[in-house]
Amino acid sequence: MLVATGLASAAPGTRDAQMDAQVAYWTSGYTGAEYQSCKAPAVPALSRTNQEIRAIARTIADWEGCQNAYMKQVRAAATLEGRVQPEVLAAMTPAEREQAGTHVAAVHARLVEAADGELIAGTARHGEWLVATNEYVRFENEGYHRSRMLVARNELSERRDRAGERAARGRRRAGVGAERLLNPGGIGLGW
Repeated sequence: MLVATGLASAAPGTRDAQMDAQVAYWTSGYTGAEYQSCKAPAVPALSRTNQEIRAIARTIADWEGCQNAYMKQVRAAATLEGRVQPEVLAAMTPAEREQAGTHVAAVHARLVEAADGELIAGTARHGEWLVATNEYVRFENEGYHRSRMLVARNELSERRDRAGERAARGRRRAGVGAERLLNPGGIGLGW
């Protein structure tokens, strides 16, 4: 915002060169350069670690908050009364006031439109990152759980095999012992 430096209100038509320069600035030279939108964060295609996921999510949330605050600030200052010093407004003719109002509103509309575009593009990148990261996490978690299930099945199968082998050995021992009890001498009974 330009600061008036001791400029007194002058009747229209009796302005000095400095006041003419300020009126010209507000009617056609104002660019809104004092407003700087927030720099969009670099978002990777996907994140693989919880730490990276949290850091990127926090960065994106901070950027979205900054962009929203920026747009709110730009929209709030879109009126002449919110931007132009009272003595400069008083020195303007009605036509200059209208021209300045139109110019300032157009500049602020472009700033908001550009910020909206940046926010939409950034949100799209965030969405792509989120989908890819969630897909990666789901795949990794399923793979982890699948591998844990396979390990558990293999362990169970091995236990069953060992239990079956022990039972078979026990049956063989029991079977041999039963034969001996039935036929202690190993002589055919001839039944």
